[in-house]
Amino acid sequence: MQRAADGLHGWLDRLPRERTPPQKAAAVEALRSSVQEYLARASGPASAADAQAALSRAVAAAEALSEQNFRDAQRAIAEAQRWRSVANAAGVGSGLLLLGGLATLLWAARRQLLRPLEDFRHALHGFSPTGPVRSVPEAGPAELREISSAFNVLAARLAREREAQLSFLAGVAHDLRNPLSALKATAHLMSPQRALPPEDKVREKFALVGRQADRLARMVEDLLDTTRVEAGQLALQVREHDLAELVQEAVELHRDVSERHALLLVLPEGPLRVRCDATRVSQVLNNLLSNAIKYSPGGGSVQVRLSMEPQGEPGAGAAQWARVDVQDAGVGIPEAEHESIFEPFRRARASRESIPGVGLGLSVARRIALAHGGSISLRSAPGEGSTFTLRLPLGPAAPAAS
Repeated sequence: MQRAADGLHGWLDRLPRERTPPQKAAAVEALRSSVQEYLARASGPASAADAQAALSRAVAAAEALSEQNFRDAQRAIAEAQRWRSVANAAGVGSGLLLLGGLATLLWAARRQLLRPLEDFRHALHGFSPTGPVRSVPEAGPAELREISSAFNVLAARLAREREAQLSFLAGVAHDLRNPLSALKATAHLMSPQRALPPEDKVREKFALVGRQADRLARMVEDLLDTTRVEAGQLALQVREHDLAELVQEAVELHRDVSERHALLLVLPEGPLRVRCDATRVSQVLNNLLSNAIKYSPGGGSVQVRLSMEPQGEPGAGAAQWARVDVQDAGVGIPEAEHESIFEPFRRARASRESIPGVGLGLSVARRIALAHGGSISLRSAPGEGSTFTLRLPLGPAAPAAS
C-alpha cells in the first residue's frame, strides 16, 4: 500500500503546474487534492465510507481531467486539419504561381527571341531580287540585332544598286536615242525614193552622224573599261610623257565642242614629265573636260590648270605631284554625293534627269588614276560649279612650274 501511495505521489508531482490553461489547471489541482485526500483517509483513522467517498471524488476529478485532455486533443486535431488545409491551399497557390511564372517566362522568351527570329525568317523568305526590299526590325538578343542590322545594311545597299542599275539603263536608253535618231534621219534623207539634198546639207548630216558615232564609241569604250576594271584586267602601257602636251591636246580637242563655253588653259613654263599610259591619261582628261562642258548647260568658262605640288612636307628633293585642275561654273554637286559619283552607274541627282549620261566615266577615270599611283578628288557645291583635281606622281627632279 505504501508503494502505491508513493507512486501516486510521484505521478501527482509530475502533473504540469505551469504554462497550463486555467480550466485545465483547475482540473489538475482538483485531481491532486482529491488523490491526496483519498491517500490521507486511506492511511489514517478515517472510516471506510470516508475513504470510499474520497476515492469517488478522486476518480471523478481524474475523469474530468481525462475529458479535458480529450477535448484538447480534439481541438489539436482540428487545428492540425485546418493547417493542413491551409498548407494544401498554399501548395496549390504556389503551383499556380509557378505555372504563371513559367508562362510569363515563356511569353517573354517568345517575345524577346522567337518573335524576332520569326520576323527575320519571314523577311528572308519574302526576299526577292526583283521585289521591294524590306528591312527587318532590329530586336531581340544582341547577336540577333547585329544580324538584323547587317541584313538591313545589305538590303539598303541592294536597293541603291538596283536604283543605280535602273538609272544606268535609263541613261543608256537616252544616250542611244540621239545617235539612233540622227542615223535614222540621215538614212531617211538619203533614201532611194528621195532626191539627194544639196552637198552642204549632206555634209552637215554626215558630220552629225560622225559625232553621234563618236558618242556611241565612247559609251561602248566606257562599258568595256568598266568590265576590265571590275575584272582587274586594266592593262597600262607605261612610258615617259610630257603631261603638258597631253593636257593641251585634250583642251584643243574640246575647244570647238560648244560655242557657249570658253576653255582657258594654264600651263607651266617647261614640260612636266610623268611615267604613264598616255592613252589612259588622255581618256581621263577628256572625260573631265567633257563633263565640265556637259554639266555647265548655261555656258561659261572652263579653266584647266597644270601645276605641281609636294606629296608630303615641302623640301629639297621631296616627291612631287603633277596636278591638273578642271574647273567649271556648272550646276555643282552636293557634298553628300562627292564620293558616290565615283561609283559605277552613279550620277548626281540634280542633273540625272536633265543631262544625259550613264555614270561610268568618273568611276573608270578614278580607277585609271589609282592604277598610276595617283588620285582624283572633287571640290564642289550646288550652284557654284565643280573642280576636279587629277594627281599623278612626279619624280624628285621635276622642273619648276610657273
